[in-house]
Amino acid sequence: CIRDSLQTEDQMPLFLLNTVGFPGVPFPMHIFEPRYRLMLRRCMDGQKRFGLISCKKNAAGAWVPCNIGTCLKIREVKILEDGRSYVDTIGWKRFKVLDHWDCDGYKVGKVEWYEEPQRTPEIIKRDDEAAAKIRSTIVDLATQHAQCEGLKQLVEIMQKYSSDMPLDSESFSFWLAAYLPITGWFKQHILETVSTYERLTRINELISMKPHD
Repeated sequence: CIRDSLQTEDQMPLFLLNTVGFPGVPFPMHIFEPRYRLMLRRCMDGQKRFGLISCKKNAAGAWVPCNIGTCLKIREVKILEDGRSYVDTIGWKRFKVLDHWDCDGYKVGKVEWYEEPQRTPEIIKRDDEAAAKIRSTIVDLATQHAQCEGLKQLVEIMQKYSSDMPLDSESFSFWLAAYLPITGWFKQHILETVSTYERLTRINELISMKPHD
């Protein structure tokens, strides 16, 4: 399986997990399963990155991997005496799985990068305005509905991670989706949305829904 596990520009190990990672957002991990320990060792010997793929249940109740994921770059690994590892990763960029196969107990995938088309200055201006609208919406709603637990939680999250909050609208859309207390399904939906403006619009629609105090 060594040949099939090689890391190239369009081939990488896949870590299947019931959660979603986003570009530019830290993603700390605790790796303890033997198959993923092996995967981690191979990643460290290679390009120090792997793909994170969220899973969802199908009609039969079985977990099925999504087609769009986030490539994580490994920044630091702390190996414990019992073989487990704490791994500091950060989301790099999105990819689409074209094919996948088993390799020593974990998945390896053939991928293509899933990126937003280059944005013109006019589009960036529109996206920045949408991001500013969300910031304003959160502040206004928190003031109007101070007793709403959901909004209080949202404001607390914004304050807790404010030092890492990106200024550019594209990164902000991913950052916000990562830290918002929303369902995994909606997070995956945001990850798969190509346009920054569409991501921000859908997030704004969600947080603008009338709160229940």
